[in-house]
Amino acid sequence: MSHQQYNLFLIILFTLIIINQNIRRRIQTIIIQRSFLIFISFLIINKVFLYIQINKECSQQISYISHFTIIYSQKKEVQNIYSRKLSKPKIMSIQSIKLTIPTNSNKIHMDIEQEECELIDQQKIQTKCNIIRMSQQNQQLRDHSKITQNNTQHLEQQSQISCDHIQIQLSLMEQCFTSLLESTIPDEILCRDQEKILITRFIEDGIKNNGQKQALYISGVPGIGKTATVLEIKNQLLSKKLNFDFIYFNAMNVESPEDIYPFLYSKITNKKETSKIKSCILLTELFNTQQDMIQQNKVLLLDECDNLYTSDQQVLYNLLDWPQQPSAHLIVLMIANTMDFPERLKPKLQSRLGNHRIVFKPYNSIQIENILQQRMKNILIKQLFASNTLNYLGKKIATISTDIRKTLSVCRTAIVLAREELLKNNTFSQIEVHHIKLAYDKIYNKPQHNALQYFNHDMKLLLIIIALEIHLKTQNYAYFHQVIQRMNQFKQLKNQQTFSYHQIKLILIKLSQLNLIEIKQNLILLTKNNWQLKLQNSLNKDRLFNLDDILIQLKINIDDIKNGLSNDDLFKEFSNLF
Repeated sequence: MSHQQYNLFLIILFTLIIINQNIRRRIQTIIIQRSFLIFISFLIINKVFLYIQINKECSQQISYISHFTIIYSQKKEVQNIYSRKLSKPKIMSIQSIKLTIPTNSNKIHMDIEQEECELIDQQKIQTKCNIIRMSQQNQQLRDHSKITQNNTQHLEQQSQISCDHIQIQLSLMEQCFTSLLESTIPDEILCRDQEKILITRFIEDGIKNNGQKQALYISGVPGIGKTATVLEIKNQLLSKKLNFDFIYFNAMNVESPEDIYPFLYSKITNKKETSKIKSCILLTELFNTQQDMIQQNKVLLLDECDNLYTSDQQVLYNLLDWPQQPSAHLIVLMIANTMDFPERLKPKLQSRLGNHRIVFKPYNSIQIENILQQRMKNILIKQLFASNTLNYLGKKIATISTDIRKTLSVCRTAIVLAREELLKNNTFSQIEVHHIKLAYDKIYNKPQHNALQYFNHDMKLLLIIIALEIHLKTQNYAYFHQVIQRMNQFKQLKNQQTFSYHQIKLILIKLSQLNLIEIKQNLILLTKNNWQLKLQNSLNKDRLFNLDDILIQLKINIDDIKNGLSNDDLFKEFSNLF
């Protein structure tokens, strides 16, 4: 064996050993290494085949591997057969090397192929497992997606049901709130059966006799259904087609008692007359004439009749004297809060008023509960309130006041609180006792309410009169001269000394300092100094003609005045007007 052949053999053997070691060490790259081995083997076999053809020396035991010595004409050096070059090499000579292949090479190749097959089988198994696992994961994802979709649909259905339920509850609350408004008059006034019988009998007798010579005086504390009962009886009698016209007059809605003359004249004759004196004369002539100028009976309801009181009592005298005339066809019903009002009248008025009197007694807790249940006729509305809530409310209000309007106010406030709770939490069951307690505290237990109770009589009266003027005129201010007129009218009714301008000035300034009112001239705010100066200048004239442009605005809510003075005896005389 020549030296070159020996070197070639070592190279091949070393290559096989390296390949074998790399296959054992790096299984991950076995495919690349195998490809490289096949490529090298192919080159070797190809060269050997060429060498055998040239030398015609082949043997079963000895293998000849050709080794090519490549001599380049330019560089004159020998390169390995594994080198790459772009230019085509020039072969100068070919020499053959006889090389003996080791006997264990086939075994090595068989081990490599077996390991490769095992690796491929393992990869196939792993691939199948991965495919199965991916299929299972996809199925799980599809199942999860389906569950999520079902849950989403269920949540949407639940949300829709919840929204519908909330809308139903809000609608019921609105219906209940409307039914509890003071302006919503029920078809029947409960717990007033005896009073209804007496009032109905008085009106029917007057219609049969073409008038009643004496008036019917109805009294009772505010908010117990006096006016509502008379209006209900009026509707019942009209439904029976009795021959009469009904005239309603509230004495608190006019600036002076004499305003009733043009009002009554226009209602009876359907003619307008602005002059109070002329209207009074025309009415007197109309009622005193011997001819039947009035063909139909007139039922006149004088609500808050104590506000028709004047120093000479002439207005009340005319209203009680006209029914005495034979052709008047007039039936007069008078309503007031005080029971002793007739005793304050002059004897000639008391004789004309007569002894026809009806006193409305305050409601008890059971009656208050029945009234609430009657207003909430709808069975669904009743479901808003827990079973013991209305009973608690009736007892709570009955202990502090008999005014049913306070009960309705607390109920409405409880509904508002429940509505806020529903919108905030999207859940609500029923109006419980704690809602009533919160509503009651919100209305009647404000800090300013306690402060108002400690005002003196004159400050309370002036504050009430200002609030009343604003309420009746549906404006956000009251005229100063109208406030003075109403205050002095109240004083005269009580047989008390009227206010002096100096007293009124001091009270107004005090209320202004307490930040309860603002005093303005032509909507321009007056400071304390220029207000005192303007009022002081008017005192020299003993009249306030130049103060007609003075306005008074409240800086607190009217409801706060009503609630703060709700238990005050002075306010109770005005409470029916708010």
